[in-house]
Amino acid sequence: MTFRLRPAEGWITIGLLAIMFLSIAWSMQAADWAEGMYILQPVVLVALLAGLVLAKLRWLPGPLAHWLAMALGLSLVVYLTIHTPYFSPDLRWQVRLIQLRERFIDWYRVATGQGSSYDNAIFIMQMGLLVWLVSYLSAWFLFRGKQVWWAVVPTGLTMLINIYYYNEGPVNMYPYALLFAVAALLMVVRATLFIQEEDWRSRGIGFTPEIAFDYLRDGIIVSSVVLVIALFTPRTSAFAEQLYTAWARVEGPWTDAQAQWGRLFSSINYKPRRGPAYFGKTMTLAGPVNLGDEVVMQVRAPTGMQYLRGALYDEYTGRGWINTDVNFRDIDINRTLIEPTLYKNTVEVTQTIRFMRTYGENLIYAEPQVLRVGVPARAQLSTALIPQENAQINLLDISMMRGKQPLKDGEDYSVVSLKSDASTVALRKATLNYPDYILKRYTQLPAAVPQRVKDLALQISKDKNTVIDKLFALEGYLRGIQYNENVPAPPVGRDAVDYFLFDSKQGYCDYYASSFVVLARSLGLPARVSAGYSHGQYDDANQIYNIREYDAHSWPEAYLPEFGWVQFEPTAAFPGVARPQPDITDLTGNSTNPDDLLDELERLKDRETALNNSYIPPDEGLLGAVKDFAASMFTPERLTYGGILFGIPLLMLGAVLFVWRTSLRGLTVVEAFYERVARLGRLLGIKLNAHDTPHEYARRIGDIVPPVKQDVFQIVDNFVTERFAPRKPSADAQTSKILNESWRRARLTLFRAGVGRRLRFLAARLPFRLSDRQPKDKN
Repeated sequence: MTFRLRPAEGWITIGLLAIMFLSIAWSMQAADWAEGMYILQPVVLVALLAGLVLAKLRWLPGPLAHWLAMALGLSLVVYLTIHTPYFSPDLRWQVRLIQLRERFIDWYRVATGQGSSYDNAIFIMQMGLLVWLVSYLSAWFLFRGKQVWWAVVPTGLTMLINIYYYNEGPVNMYPYALLFAVAALLMVVRATLFIQEEDWRSRGIGFTPEIAFDYLRDGIIVSSVVLVIALFTPRTSAFAEQLYTAWARVEGPWTDAQAQWGRLFSSINYKPRRGPAYFGKTMTLAGPVNLGDEVVMQVRAPTGMQYLRGALYDEYTGRGWINTDVNFRDIDINRTLIEPTLYKNTVEVTQTIRFMRTYGENLIYAEPQVLRVGVPARAQLSTALIPQENAQINLLDISMMRGKQPLKDGEDYSVVSLKSDASTVALRKATLNYPDYILKRYTQLPAAVPQRVKDLALQISKDKNTVIDKLFALEGYLRGIQYNENVPAPPVGRDAVDYFLFDSKQGYCDYYASSFVVLARSLGLPARVSAGYSHGQYDDANQIYNIREYDAHSWPEAYLPEFGWVQFEPTAAFPGVARPQPDITDLTGNSTNPDDLLDELERLKDRETALNNSYIPPDEGLLGAVKDFAASMFTPERLTYGGILFGIPLLMLGAVLFVWRTSLRGLTVVEAFYERVARLGRLLGIKLNAHDTPHEYARRIGDIVPPVKQDVFQIVDNFVTERFAPRKPSADAQTSKILNESWRRARLTLFRAGVGRRLRFLAARLPFRLSDRQPKDKN
């Protein structure tokens, strides 16, 4: 076996492949998911080298080569990971290696259990292994199997996913995508030509070495055209609709995978895409949210609907919430789930919900508490015996419910809920006779919650005498904190609620709801987090609520004996909970003092004013929609890179014209026209063989492009006369005019025919497997 220092595929192929890999590493480093992403650059370069060398060792079996590559990649990535800032440089490498092993075991326990992980070192290591695997396999498929597209597709998907998740971050990702696309397309052209040349050599077919330049030139032109078309193709095309339909089939599993990813890597600098919310077993207090504006569902319900609940969370981890219910029960259609007389001041309300976009999930949303549901469902729930008037009632508390059949877009279902109708005055009379089950489960807090959080809860509620007034005080305090959806994730090792209350002092609904529940539990008051959607916008003409993606919301619920779970709204950007006006019995109770009535009315007025003043409505309206559309369509990035993509073909065209004209210098007028015809003949794929006469060459061109046959012969006749006649005539003005007219008539037709043949030539030779292609005919 001989191994040449210069690979048969050429250094250009390797250079283009290296640019592809490096563009991925650079884009992931620019995204700044976590500190230490710089290790990806050496990883992809060594992976390229490993793939090249192992692929060239033909005597080495593929499985053994892959095991060697994986061992090398794991060793390299682990070595680079333990030298990132997540490990103290003062420790010996053996100690850092042990730490990495322990941290990976902890991460694995979270991955196979519940909770969230915040260890970015594991994220860095896994990203290193991912890019190693993709880079090595791409090089292997290209250099061992001659499978060009298997070298492009995995790397392209990696780039696409990185940009997809980065979305609207501060760094412009277009240059990396453009660099990758150009390098990938040129690498496909160059590798395809190499494979074709090997095929020609094996069949004894001659070809000129200049074809490499022609291929690259045409490849650059085609690549530029493809990139321009891809950038400016309208998104409403039929093809886009087909992609949308195909994506809808996998959107549910993909959304589940996204949620799991967010749970396992909760501390990365995640920049979410504009889209829907997702509610699962966990809720992490993380970084920015970016909800879309598509209509998710339309709800027909009595006016005054406040929330549609999808999930409940009971256990606080310091960084988020977990639903710890492990019991499941199948729910029959319209089966009564709870005892209607369990709580005071409740009314039955019916909602008819039509899903406009299910996003592949089958979670059932409804106003709390669900009494009956109109579709077969499977509920995740907890049960407890609740004392009620010298008896015990089995409380079936549903924390999440999914349809047993997939819910489809446009499909309706009905739900009957038991809604609290208690006034503020009635709630103020709630006793403190909490069931043991409620106290044990819904006052849980981690030991690591800072003491200053508990002190703050005491300070806010110190002047309040009743449970409801304490809860109102917490609600009012939190509504004074700034609302902001574009906040970074809390630092590693920090309690999220403590960070929100004392450091960032800004956040979105997950932070408000979590802080309310943690503060309430610090006072010994049972509370939990509920998540789903707010009421959206009411369409008075059609008497329905239109609920959009950005109406996704979370809010707290506090347990009040005799009244059950009562909703609160501490989020500043949402209106407060609308409660019924008290009747005269609620206001006076057993008191006959008119001052008691006036005091109660004054408290209600003050609370309503405080809620209204703290509510900041979202920016809505036609003008805002037009501004958002214009801003999204005509961004500086689009204009800049649109100009670049249009400018590249123009510059290349200018360069080709410049070379075309300068290379004709020193030729006579007749020779120059003949050379022009010969160049377009090469574009057609017609080579001027050594044994061909000019007339035979012209005849071959005329056979392929008949409309230009007469004009081509006119130019060739003059060339033969000038070159081979005993007495060379001088080209006068009349001859130049005739030749110029013949060339003007023929050139465009020849060029279009040549480009068409080249495109068909490339298209016929770019399948996913290129080893079985038939050779191109000599002519």
